[in-house]
Amino acid sequence: MEEENPLQTSTFWYEESNLKMFCSYPMRIEGGFILLCTKGEAIISTGIKQFNIVKNSGTMFLSGTTFFLLSSSEDFNARMFTFSKELYCEIVLNLTPSFAMFMNKMPIYEHPVDSSTLKNVRVFMDMAALVFEERKSLCSHILQRNFLHNYMLYVLENIQPFLSQVASKYTRRQKLFQRFSSLVQTHCMQHHNITFYAEQLCITPRYLYLITFECSPRLSPKQVIDMQLMLEIKALLYSSDFTLSEIAHQLNLPDQSYLCRYFKRHTGISPTEYRN
Repeated sequence: MEEENPLQTSTFWYEESNLKMFCSYPMRIEGGFILLCTKGEAIISTGIKQFNIVKNSGTMFLSGTTFFLLSSSEDFNARMFTFSKELYCEIVLNLTPSFAMFMNKMPIYEHPVDSSTLKNVRVFMDMAALVFEERKSLCSHILQRNFLHNYMLYVLENIQPFLSQVASKYTRRQKLFQRFSSLVQTHCMQHHNITFYAEQLCITPRYLYLITFECSPRLSPKQVIDMQLMLEIKALLYSSDFTLSEIAHQLNLPDQSYLCRYFKRHTGISPTEYRN
């Protein structure tokens, strides 16, 4: 069977995989990525954050997230389905405004063994497989939209009790750092200046530095922005045919020369060497 990239499909995709196709090659999610680990364990990075995935844990990464597989056990396996930005806009953006924000903060959940949620998610995965099998039917889009809508409503209903609990455990600085992380993931392709993010948070750049250093692994705001921006550059180099000039333009960098210097400073190799 010819291996395809599920994140590059146009609407909806289901498969069982060890995610090796994402090892060291970051991918940007335009719609959504839902996963249920069935065996083994793995570590996924979204640039700023790292997440441990173990058996029976589920993940949901939504539009704008860029991730790659840092490591995995030999027996790691997962069931997953992905959906396009078109379906994302039809379904997710019509849910409560806090839904996407919560899922971006808490994208991993480990289902207890024999829990009703684990059983239900397995059923949804079976349904996703059936919907994918019907992808060539005349009513495939309706099937995909209705399935995804039902799945999101199920998730929304089950996370309601946790929304206030999670928020109540954060200190003010932790809440600000979470907002900063979300802003960086959303805007780093266009905004690389610390001042922009400090203004969005209504704080000073100095205070942003203090909370970032405190709530991250001792990183500065600039390092956080650079980490995410480098992930976006690598994703474009790996998964697109854009020229270096086009990538520089997409990421609001001065020009191709600046892109090359910036990339080499952070990786030790040129963008062309990385792409090759």
